[in-house]
Amino acid sequence: MKNHSQDIQMSFCCVGRSIPMGYSLWEFTGVTWKLKKDASSPGARPSAAPKVPGLFAGQIRAMPSVVVATRESAI
Repeated sequence: MKNHSQDIQMSFCCVGRSIPMGYSLWEFTGVTWKLKKDASSPGARPSAAPKVPGLFAGQIRAMPSVVVATRESAI
């Protein structure tokens, strides 16, 4: 049987500066963050919007994508 929890843990590990699960780009509108681009790998989704307000309207922030938990991976 394949060890799914080990696979999930390994996917969080970054080699150098690469982001194996992809990334998302968030743009600050002056009031809130809006998802600008989703470049998540299969099996991942964009992370939540940044919690800190942006410094100016139009600011872009890259965030790493997160692994989508599946029923198999929880076992």
